[in-house]
Amino acid sequence: NTSGFTTKIISGSSSVAGPYKYLFTAQAGSSISAHLHSADMHIKVVSGRKFIIIGDLDESKVQRFEAGTSFVIPRDTWHVEWWEEETVEEIEMLAPVQTQRATPATPRKTN
Repeated sequence: NTSGFTTKIISGSSSVAGPYKYLFTAQAGSSISAHLHSADMHIKVVSGRKFIIIGDLDESKVQRFEAGTSFVIPRDTWHVEWWEEETVEEIEMLAPVQTQRATPATPRKTN
């Protein structure tokens, strides 16, 4: 589901090997269900506020990242994200990257 989000490439490409950087804007009230990526995601919250659960979705605590903070979502780690206000993030990774979305049969734990 891509409604509620926009992206603007800064450098590189998600499908070409090498550094890839883009701006991600989430609208207020948007969310992304459980998923993981094949690369570490280096995220800087430029404006707004991000809420995220990373790792074992049954046991992990919600984390909140305010504007100006940075964090990493490790590769192959389940996470759920949501935004209560419009939020802009700068995201960097090494491409190519693939995203896997959870299904009812997917284990929500990280090894």
